Amino acid sequence: MLNGILLVDKKSGTRSTECLNSIKRSLEKKQKAGHAGTLDSTAEGLLVVLLGLATRASSYIMALPKTYEVVIRFGKRTDTDDYEGDILDEHPTDDLYMEKVKERLPSFSGKRMQYPPKISAVRFEGSRSHELARKGINVEISPRPVTITSIKISSEFIDNGSVAMRINCHKGTYIRSFARDLGEAMGCGAHVAFLRRTAIGPFSLDDRYCISVGSDIPSIDEVASSVKPLSSVLKGFTSYRLTADQELSVKNGKKLPLDHLNRSGFGIVPSTDGIALEGERLISFASLTVGSEKNTLYLHPDTNLFLPE
Repeated sequence: MLNGILLVDKKSGTRSTECLNSIKRSLEKKQKAGHAGTLDSTAEGLLVVLLGLATRASSYIMALPKTYEVVIRFGKRTDTDDYEGDILDEHPTDDLYMEKVKERLPSFSGKRMQYPPKISAVRFEGSRSHELARKGINVEISPRPVTITSIKISSEFIDNGSVAMRINCHKGTYIRSFARDLGEAMGCGAHVAFLRRTAIGPFSLDDRYCISVGSDIPSIDEVASSVKPLSSVLKGFTSYRLTADQELSVKNGKKLPLDHLNRSGFGIVPSTDGIALEGERLISFASLTVGSEKNTLYLHPDTNLFLPE
């Protein structure tokens, strides 16, 4: 049974579930596996697959920031907000110039409200939005807060009034919605012509362990030799190294005074999204709590992963 993180370079045209299933078919039937965050079928790039014990860390890995490379084409709106959808309307882009685009970008940085695409995995009254939309049922999805930490233009205008950008963002951000909203702000509409996710927290496509997977089935040897240890996720979180006594306390679900712990690393997500504790045979995700005396902070273990001998 494998336990750890598998970094997959998903091919465009393959759904995340198809990619995961092709990996599952190469492993033992009892092997637990899941992925930490769906990637659109029209998109390519990094899909983090969790094996064994790592599946219990899914929500924490999904909280890690993400990096995308996107090409946005101005002048056309589609019903899916990407190149695969039907064109809703077209507008000329003759008066569109780079400085005009750059002037609009700051308003999209930071925390803002965003409407997810109607063709998405967002749930509406118990059903997926994309399932309802494809049945012709019009739903009003509520906007939700998202955070975009940086937007960098990586090209001048290319063919057909398109611009390439690199975007760093947090959980729940739809790049298709960003493209749609930017096009609306420019007055000509826009959609995603290309999308590639290059990084999730400390994991990236540049990692030598990353494997390319589409609908084809990788060999069990290729998968097994590419699995990163559970401890590799620690780089994404503020982490603390436990003594033997502290590890025993955490195993028993006891909280620990923060000022008694030895910090081993600084994370890339806020402490409110999880703090990691590392022992010899334990990785625990904990949350900050305030003691009854009001001036003492404690770390309370929320999810314990007991490592095999």
